[in-house]
Amino acid sequence: MRALTQLGTLEATASFEKLMSTPKMATKDLSVFYGDSQVLKDVCIEIPRNAITVIMGPSGCGKSTFLKTLNRMVELVEEAKVVGHVFLEDLDIYAPGVNAVEIRKRVGMVFQKPNPLPMSIFDNVAYPLRIHGIRDRKVLEDRVKKCLEVVKLWEEVKDRLREPASKLSGGQQQRLCIARALALEPEVLLLDEPTSSLDPISTEAIEELLLELKKNYTIVMVTHEVAQAKRVADYVIFLYLGLVVEQGPAKEVFYYPKSDLTKKFLQGF
Repeated sequence: MRALTQLGTLEATASFEKLMSTPKMATKDLSVFYGDSQVLKDVCIEIPRNAITVIMGPSGCGKSTFLKTLNRMVELVEEAKVVGHVFLEDLDIYAPGVNAVEIRKRVGMVFQKPNPLPMSIFDNVAYPLRIHGIRDRKVLEDRVKKCLEVVKLWEEVKDRLREPASKLSGGQQQRLCIARALALEPEVLLLDEPTSSLDPISTEAIEELLLELKKNYTIVMVTHEVAQAKRVADYVIFLYLGLVVEQGPAKEVFYYPKSDLTKKFLQGF
């Protein structure tokens, strides 16, 4: 048994080294305040490229806030203040002169509940392209089709692209929102509990999609479900009361956690 444990630890360490050879994003001494309340405390993490990084922790521990710091959406929250550094490769995204709109183009986001815009299926995906000045009809049609194909929605909607997106099922709406996030060809995709409002079949479809997408994108996902994290995560960050308690390759965190807090969380206590 001891030999098996040591073998597992060695495998996890090797996996860690491979994942972290060239991280896509990283934070250094990152703290976030909402007014006088500190939500994140000196967070230092690395996010591997072309992998699914899952952020876990109890409610109110700062998971969603952390996610929003990665593309500067936290700045849209009233009284939010960010201290420290967030790096997208070598770029400190909070450095003076860095354009937040350009960061959000490179780092897209999908929210907890499907939020299709009150327009057609086609226009939902084309909207961010038009916002960024793309007007050529052929370019729009090609990009919309490509994004819908990527999320495996094209065959389901190709004959009703002009129908309101609100007519789609919940799972289809969430895949549409992912397609919209991919329209600007981001490098990183952030997802805040993307399946929490979906049925099991739709949840499975989204999870399978994410496993495909990581071949071309870096994915960071918040989930409150340990079982889901075990199914999709390559790397895990465990937050508690705004602090990083533990981070590492999924196998290492799930099967050989170092912190008692992590152990208790994984056991449901």
